[in-house]
Amino acid sequence: MKMTEDATPGSFKQRPWFFWFIIVAALGFIGFGVFAVSTIFKYHRLDQYGYTTNPTSRGVVIADVDPGGPAAGKLQKGDSILAINGDARFSRITQLSWQSSFLKGSSHSLKIERQGIEQDVSISNEQYAASPAVLNLRLKRTIAYFPRYLACVIVALLIGLFKPGDKLARLGAFAFLMIAHQAITFTIIPIMGMFSQAENLAAYFFILIQGAIWFGPIAYHSSYRFQDGIPKGRFWTILQWLLYFSGAVMFLNRFVITTAAQSSSAIQFRSDYYGAETIFGQINNWYWIVCLVSISAVLVRNNHVVRQPDQRRRVRMVLYGSMMPVLPQTAVAVIARISAAAGYESFANGAVIETLRLASAIAMILVPISWGYAILNRQVYDIQVVIRRSVQYLLARNALRLFLALPIIAVLYVVVTKSDRSLRELLTYLLYDKPAYLMLIIAAGIGLIFRTRIQEWIDRRFFREAYQQDKILRELSEEVRELDSMSGMARLVSQKVEEALHPEHLYMFYLEEDKRDLSLGYSTGGTGRELRIPEEYELLRVMEHHRRSLDFPLPARAKLPQQELDWLASMGTSLIVPMNGSDHRLTGLLLLGPKKSEAPYSGSDRQLLDSLADQIAIVYENVRLKERVARDRRIQHEVLSRVEQRKINLLKECPKCDRCYDSSEKICPDDQTELQLSLPVERTVEGRYKLNKLIGRGGMGAVYEASDLRLNRGVAVKILGSSFFGNQEAQRRFQREAQASARLNHPNVVRVYDYGALSTEGAYLVMELLKGVTLGERLRNVIYLEPDAAADLFDQILSAMEAAHEAGIIHRDLKPDNIFILEDQESSEAATANKEAKPVVKILDFGIAKITQIETSSETTSHSITTPGTVLGTFGYMSPEQLTGGDVDQRSDIFSLGVIVIKTLTGRRPFSGKTFQELITTMMSRPFHLPGSSVEMKRLDAVLQKCLAVEKEKRFDSVAEMRKELIPAIRFCLGSTGGSSGHLDSDLAITKRYDTSEDPGN
Repeated sequence: MKMTEDATPGSFKQRPWFFWFIIVAALGFIGFGVFAVSTIFKYHRLDQYGYTTNPTSRGVVIADVDPGGPAAGKLQKGDSILAINGDARFSRITQLSWQSSFLKGSSHSLKIERQGIEQDVSISNEQYAASPAVLNLRLKRTIAYFPRYLACVIVALLIGLFKPGDKLARLGAFAFLMIAHQAITFTIIPIMGMFSQAENLAAYFFILIQGAIWFGPIAYHSSYRFQDGIPKGRFWTILQWLLYFSGAVMFLNRFVITTAAQSSSAIQFRSDYYGAETIFGQINNWYWIVCLVSISAVLVRNNHVVRQPDQRRRVRMVLYGSMMPVLPQTAVAVIARISAAAGYESFANGAVIETLRLASAIAMILVPISWGYAILNRQVYDIQVVIRRSVQYLLARNALRLFLALPIIAVLYVVVTKSDRSLRELLTYLLYDKPAYLMLIIAAGIGLIFRTRIQEWIDRRFFREAYQQDKILRELSEEVRELDSMSGMARLVSQKVEEALHPEHLYMFYLEEDKRDLSLGYSTGGTGRELRIPEEYELLRVMEHHRRSLDFPLPARAKLPQQELDWLASMGTSLIVPMNGSDHRLTGLLLLGPKKSEAPYSGSDRQLLDSLADQIAIVYENVRLKERVARDRRIQHEVLSRVEQRKINLLKECPKCDRCYDSSEKICPDDQTELQLSLPVERTVEGRYKLNKLIGRGGMGAVYEASDLRLNRGVAVKILGSSFFGNQEAQRRFQREAQASARLNHPNVVRVYDYGALSTEGAYLVMELLKGVTLGERLRNVIYLEPDAAADLFDQILSAMEAAHEAGIIHRDLKPDNIFILEDQESSEAATANKEAKPVVKILDFGIAKITQIETSSETTSHSITTPGTVLGTFGYMSPEQLTGGDVDQRSDIFSLGVIVIKTLTGRRPFSGKTFQELITTMMSRPFHLPGSSVEMKRLDAVLQKCLAVEKEKRFDSVAEMRKELIPAIRFCLGSTGGSSGHLDSDLAITKRYDTSEDPGN
């Protein structure tokens, strides 16, 4: 059973008070249960006096006489008691109120009146073996009440443990504790007259709670206010307080009587109080009926006023789960009261009523079960579904299991009852004397052999709907494997799932080639909206991690942003099914609405959908692989067809060492690995640049270490990826990077030597060959840089960007991975440690730069290949205007530079957020400030605040201004020690305890 979550887990000190209360209360109830069981085992075979009494308007009368007891032949049913041991006060005290100390000696004398004639009889006080009838009656009471007691304690404990903060659920827990109190008390009532004084005292303190009285008002209150959202009513509220008032009066009466029974004047008090006790007894009879009727009425009322489907299912579950046992019990109580009032007391207290009363009491175990299911379960089936499935399961599957178990039970019965016989005699008896046993064994054997077919027949006959669902979805899993089209698969899956489970609506999202967001592949109803799930949605990470379907609303621990929760709710989502590939990466999602039957998705439904989703993911991977292979083959075929006649020397690579070879080579001589064709380009590009080794591969292409054969120097050659061959936009990006770099002649900007188009509709870019690491790689190793090293780096970075802006170039993608630190023979650590060594910095990747033409008229003409409103850049380093698709200028680069400075000095970005919306919200609502109160820190913080202003008008107007203030501010943090940054470390430095996964953009 899936429990609901009341709150996020915390320390024990944070637990609500009810959590601890319910544990203590449960321990107390369990302790008294152990006490009750021990006394039952001690006294259940014993009896005393051999007769029982009942109070009437004329006094106490004999209610029943045990034929095997000491009162047999002496007392008769209906005899009026006038005195006991000469004490006439006992004529007004019922036997249930006696204690062992009241009647001392080996016997007691009774003065009775029978048909107007007074008689004296003597009855033994000694305990004797109870008759079978008495034992049977006690056993029935124990069977009826003890399971109810256990069920109520367990449900109350579960509510307290799992929903301690829910005020309405607490009422239910209190109600179940009261029912448990009533049930366990009723199990010991028949034997309480034989208790010792210590046992009486223990029972007194527990019985003092009077759960039978408080159950009525508390259960009504819990039924009335069962869930949030159920409207109140004036009449029902007044009735609630009337029941509480009546219960308080009844409790006061029982408290007085119970307490007085422990005093030395108990006999006198009970005798004097008899009249009031009789009146309260009559009121108590009707009080119970009023409580049960009120509870039933308010549950019926709630069932009519509730509209929300989930609440309606819960209310119906509680209504029917309570009414089924309560109505018979109410009917029995009404019949008994009316019979007694009409003068048929013998019938009201007879065996028929007692049997019906016990049967209805046994059925009361349904109350805690149904309430616990409705309160604790996250998803609740409609009551009709529960009843139908329970009955079918009981009559079908359990009947089959019972049938198969009958021979074993029969054989065990024979072995136990005839244990004095030898094995041979037992076999003779089973096989010859009683051939029915042999027939049962044969039938069971046949059942075991054909149990699978029998089980399938039962499923078709009694579980037709579930069987059809299972059959449809399992057949669909097989059909999906044969598909080779995502659109066709999406349509088939959606139609079959709709046929099997009947959701109100269904959406299937999957990841398309070369796209980061999940796109809508199919939806029932054919919505015209272009729906997608953005890559930055936290929902995708939650489902990828969970790997299995989740009901919506999601558990609190999922912690989805409110925007995503609102979106899921607007889609009418009830179940989310992830599609995970073989590498456990999310490839798609199924969003299902609630079932048209209003029943929740069962565990079997979710299991089948999870299995189906896994099959879809595998097919998705296969389809994508086929499409990719087909595309690559087409490209290679087109390219090779162009170069075949020219006998071009195509590039081959070693997949192990990344070295490059001619097309004539087959095996790498260094590691004996088979060479592969990677890009459909010549080994020597344009007859000048000979590719020697792969440096790295990215989304747009690959970078190779190469030799410039004309100038005899090492260069880096960037070649457009084969998937972009013929892509005009990608080629323009390459050209833009070459143009931007060519306009700059600065020592801190990577130099571009050449650019050209390939005959295979690709493109290449020739740059200076750099040796070293990016700032991003350095920070991933050391987390942060010391201020002096950072100042040296940023002095060069800002100098380069100052030159870029003066040339009319806006980078738009500044980040640590686009800042390269040159190294010679020294390692990065040695270079950092050596204060005299100042590594040279190079700015990389002007591929998405915006180039502006500065005219003499002071007007600036912008040239960009980007569509207005397009978001370009790296998440985490973009300015607010970039995130929102606004106009960018040099102040946008200043914002990105400010983020990089903070990342370099502290090891983390200034603004957190896993989605664009979260990041923008953080920028707007939570400005970043450097920690520390020193003058140095305040100065640096003020400079960075001017870099990170949300409104670009409030930032530095130029990089030159920023450089003028920033570099001295960073160096000033070194303090008067001339190089020690100890005080900066304590204020600012970040250790590896920070989770770098928060920084996807590095």
